[in-house]
Amino acid sequence: MPSQEAAELVSLSWAASIAYEALVRPKPQADASRHEVLELLALGISLDAPIYAIGDEGQLRRLGAIDLASGRFTAGAARFEFHDGRPPLSDLRIKISELPMAVRKVVALRFPPGTG
Repeated sequence: MPSQEAAELVSLSWAASIAYEALVRPKPQADASRHEVLELLALGISLDAPIYAIGDEGQLRRLGAIDLASGRFTAGAARFEFHDGRPPLSDLRIKISELPMAVRKVVALRFPPGTG
């Protein structure tokens, strides 16, 4: 059974998709460039909200600043791959309570208030 903290988490790739839908107008065809945008949005989200990875046994791990500086989001924000060859992290999450503000901040970078 997941912990209460884990139950409050949602997929980072889903969060990046929400930001993508708010940010990209008109909507391009689904292709590799969408994955790249999702990965950049995940990076932006990670600047304002803690990102967590859920391990194989359900353990929760918060990615720290050193972790984030040591790799990159891939697979449309579904994975985090380290530059040094450590095993990648998947099942990336963000607290649902952090989601609205993190998405608003990322979207505001492209569309400052009053312009979008």
